[in-house]
Amino acid sequence: MEDDEADAVYIAFYPEQIKNVANQMPTNSADIRYSITGENDAVENEKAIRKLENEIEDINSKLDLASVDGLSEIEVRRLQNQLTKSQYELDQRNAAERKAAVRTPLQTVLDNLDNYRAIDLESIANQLTDNAWDDVETLSTEELKSGIREILQERAGDMSPLEMQSPKFGVYVRKPSTSAGVRYSITPEFEQWYKENFGGEDLTDAQLQRRLEYAKQKENDILVSKQAALYLSAAYRTQCWDEVHRYEVQAMLDSSLRDHLLECLAFTAEARKDTAQYLHYLTQAWEDYPTRQPFFLRLTDYYLQQHDYARVLTLCDRQLQVDTLRTAAYVARCNALLNLRRFDEVVATAEQLQQCDTLCAEAYYYMGTADAALGAMVTLPKDARSAAYKQAHKKQQTYYRKAMESIEEYRRRMPDDKARWAPLLYQLYLWLNEGKKFEEVERLLQ
Repeated sequence: MEDDEADAVYIAFYPEQIKNVANQMPTNSADIRYSITGENDAVENEKAIRKLENEIEDINSKLDLASVDGLSEIEVRRLQNQLTKSQYELDQRNAAERKAAVRTPLQTVLDNLDNYRAIDLESIANQLTDNAWDDVETLSTEELKSGIREILQERAGDMSPLEMQSPKFGVYVRKPSTSAGVRYSITPEFEQWYKENFGGEDLTDAQLQRRLEYAKQKENDILVSKQAALYLSAAYRTQCWDEVHRYEVQAMLDSSLRDHLLECLAFTAEARKDTAQYLHYLTQAWEDYPTRQPFFLRLTDYYLQQHDYARVLTLCDRQLQVDTLRTAAYVARCNALLNLRRFDEVVATAEQLQQCDTLCAEAYYYMGTADAALGAMVTLPKDARSAAYKQAHKKQQTYYRKAMESIEEYRRRMPDDKARWAPLLYQLYLWLNEGKKFEEVERLLQ
């Protein structure tokens, strides 16, 4: 397939808006050997069968060399149990393949040869040749198709058109699909790479070929997941909300973009006002990427808005255990504790915030607010001339002065945030009888 043709295959299913954005992004679509659309169950079953075949081959090799490698009886028994389990699953999946196969006219096979999966091509080849081809599983996709096409064209010369179109003279195979997976021709460069990275075993040519194909398929899976990730990201950026989830499963296999994709999914849910999904993706994103500040901030903001302060404290404790985003965690903790009226803890947390980040103005805001609240909570005795009154009043004034100093520092650092510091300073100046300062703030509030 030429590069331009491949691009057409893998970009054609994009809605127009998404295609415009996607075309501006880098993509390896020309290297992708099968589309992410179509019958995923068939493709996944083929992958599983290939994986099981490799697993069984590896286990048998280990069992053959058990005595040489000095494996214990327990290790041998474990391998035997694993072999039995893998063989059973392989038998079940092969049975599912046979059940899904239908007798198909030879003309249909010939017309759709490019749309069959690798496992289908092997089955067709074995049926047409009565298993006469040796090591059919080692042949590349192009070799299989070329050989099958040659046989079918010969039979077309010997059979009538009606016989070619009759299921009676056909083969058993799944219905062709444009999403069929294929096997890969192994290039010398890839074979050399594999030997350098995974060599060291004395493999037969057939074993090496199968392992090379499996490794190449894994490489291809990565390309497919990147294409799906591209689609999801483009759908989000163009606000095509209904399209964001279309290839979510395939896209999430791309670990290099997973944090970005979770962000897209979370913000899509927010745009659609789907609270449950928003929390689901946001929580997953934060748990998987605790160093990404937007995930933590949005999660704590949500629970603060819901007045679920206990949940916020739990999130902050877990974030502090990770030892990242300490500033954000302390700020959110101060906010929650303030709303819970645990003012002494607010002051203690604000002091920890100051030690963590000397440039953070929020520490002064929360410390000042908490000290002002603690001062207001001091109960003054009725007798203003008593020693108890003087002691309580002194304590109250100490809280207020500490609060004033903290809020004034917050004002110096955040002069534009008048909505937060001005009302607090107005009240503190009134309580402390700071006439000139009170008048200045009063003018600001008018």
